[in-house]
Amino acid sequence: MHILITSRNYRPKEGGIETYLHHLALEMVSQGHAICVVASHCEGCKTFDRKQPFITKRIPQSLFWTPIWTLRLFYYTLSAGSDVVINGEWRSGIHTYLIRHLMPFQYFTIAHGTELRETDLTLKHRIWKRLGFLRYKILQASDGIFPNSAYTKSLLQKMGLSMGKTHIVNPAVDPKDFYPTQKPNDLLRKYGLKDHKVILSVSRLVPHKGHETVIRALPKVCRQIPQIKYLIAGTGHHRNYLEKLVKSLNLQQYVIFTGFVADSDLRDYYNLADVFIMLSQVRGNFCQVEGFGIAFLEANACATPVIGGKSGGVEEAVLHGQTGSVIDPFSADDCADTLIQYLENPELAAAQGKAGRLRVERELNWTASTKRMLAIIEEIMR
Repeated sequence: MHILITSRNYRPKEGGIETYLHHLALEMVSQGHAICVVASHCEGCKTFDRKQPFITKRIPQSLFWTPIWTLRLFYYTLSAGSDVVINGEWRSGIHTYLIRHLMPFQYFTIAHGTELRETDLTLKHRIWKRLGFLRYKILQASDGIFPNSAYTKSLLQKMGLSMGKTHIVNPAVDPKDFYPTQKPNDLLRKYGLKDHKVILSVSRLVPHKGHETVIRALPKVCRQIPQIKYLIAGTGHHRNYLEKLVKSLNLQQYVIFTGFVADSDLRDYYNLADVFIMLSQVRGNFCQVEGFGIAFLEANACATPVIGGKSGGVEEAVLHGQTGSVIDPFSADDCADTLIQYLENPELAAAQGKAGRLRVERELNWTASTKRMLAIIEEIMR
């Protein structure tokens, strides 16, 4: 098949959607399909695009709301001879929806979770909420919708969309990129972690990722296991608040903010950790939600047990009692008790980490997830 993938959110920008779509394109090429990606310009994209085994066309982000983007997408779809267009999320489908009136092709839309929730918190959110009718039209006109979890599928159902065209395809990781190793000596030296148990979080530093709960749990953990360090990897506007919280609880010797960690270094950080934690939350009227949680799979692929917050699609990414634990993301006591359980029971941690690795190898890898998506597309196109 000739497949065009279109999205505003795409690598080399960092993020879950960006990573998802890039790996999807790579795997589709490896499975023998001709791929063209149409995405917005971003810093470093020219260098990045030259290294890819498929064609990438870029359009300035500033043109997204103009007919120019629609006309360019029409031209690229026509020139690539695309049988299928895949929208990276519904907003990217605005132009796909329009150009299908000009030429015959089938289109599919991926749903991630956050973009389906509505709030009135900011002007931007209010505008998107008012465009809810357009979101419905784009999704309903899709030949198929691929939610990343049963939770995200439930959001689509609440919108009144046909469940017959909705097919869950979980995100995945590449077990050749993420795999178990010994703890990296360079990171042990860099952060002074010799003889320490290591707790790790990797995400944007934003309120709904639950760092605050972990920090508030640390005093109880430290009293029982003094030789621990909590590494917080990532950047974001919430960092100043978290640093002040650490200071107010006198935890400076236990918490390390690593700052930005490149994708190429993530495997080493996951292997540095005795346990990975991300207590994703749904907070009031905020629209942010963890539709699935690829970071849990990345950690599991490195045979590291994981702790997730019971919200969104996390319970599908983390199998409670098998590959990790799912707990109340607002409870510092639950968090502390669960961390202590893993840190004091290395056999339990190793067993669940191994189970997580096997799950990635057997089910949640890009080859399997992409095959599932392509099989559904081919069945619908018959």
